[in-house]
Amino acid sequence: MAIRYFLGANSPSGFVSLFDEWIGAADTDKVYIIKGTPGSGKSSFMRKVALILEENGEAVEYIYCSADPDSLDGIRFPGLGALIVDGTAPHVIEPQYPCAVESYINLGEFVDSDAVRLQKERLVRVLTEHRQSVSETRRCIAAAAALQENIHSLVRSKDVLDKVARRARGVIRREITKETGCTLRKRYLNAISASGETVFWDTVKEQCEKVYALDNSFGFSPYFLNPTMTAALEAGQEVIACYNPFDNKLEHLMFPGLSLGFVSIRPGRAYPYKVYRHIRLDAIVPSEHIRGIRQKLRFLQKTHASILRETSFYMGRTKALHDELEDIYVPHVDFGRVYSLAEDTAAAFLRRSVEKTEN
Repeated sequence: MAIRYFLGANSPSGFVSLFDEWIGAADTDKVYIIKGTPGSGKSSFMRKVALILEENGEAVEYIYCSADPDSLDGIRFPGLGALIVDGTAPHVIEPQYPCAVESYINLGEFVDSDAVRLQKERLVRVLTEHRQSVSETRRCIAAAAALQENIHSLVRSKDVLDKVARRARGVIRREITKETGCTLRKRYLNAISASGETVFWDTVKEQCEKVYALDNSFGFSPYFLNPTMTAALEAGQEVIACYNPFDNKLEHLMFPGLSLGFVSIRPGRAYPYKVYRHIRLDAIVPSEHIRGIRQKLRFLQKTHASILRETSFYMGRTKALHDELEDIYVPHVDFGRVYSLAEDTAAAFLRRSVEKTEN
């Protein structure tokens, strides 16, 4: 089962992270924090462990890097109450309960530091350019977020939001049933990367047979989703709440116990699988109001799209610089020892699985 999320992303205020909450979940009691240089094999280490555990029947939740969706930031084994996480910048993670819960894995031990030291000048240059590129990316994100809020404010009114709330109450009455043992998990399902926006729609498909698609061109879906989430938590349902890192507003909801999901869509970002019902929130805005602001709306939307393209350009530049950093280190990493440690770590997890079964 392909369960994929992000836990960190660039936002107008800088890097935002849900890693601490992920690690501190009540059902987690074993955490490995990986430390190491760029290119030292952190993502490869996690892929190796995950592959071995999956081959032995364990479910895996994959956490990807929002700047590079091909790279892993963490893996979680829900059946074992255990996880492995990249604890390096920008999501620096330190133990809260050293040894009792968290332990370090230092892949830096497998890097030939003497060989890397010979490239110090190049390393300093690339790191300086990388920091500048990250700063430019955040500047673009802040501008895009401000424009997005401007667009939404043009159509937001008490009357419109009341209609959205009424639509939500109707769905809540039909879909939310009572259960026991409410759980709230916060995630990011989408993020802006060098190739544009990445959305892990397959994660929704894997967990939700019935999916509602909500129009969100004007930012109405959070006003629908927030009361839906509250009702589900009060009913004791497991809730996976996925936020938009741009504005930290609720954007998607999943209730695995009900096999029920709600996703926010807009032009250019449709849900690619079967939809149970399409709730046309955009159509709640009176057509005469849209006609009155159409010219301004088109200008803002066009400018917003242009800034998002610029954001992706800088993220591409940032990724290229990070790849250059990895190129400095990779030739001097003993990957044989990295993979051997991954196999030993996977074996320890499998022993843990046997112990849990026996107990």
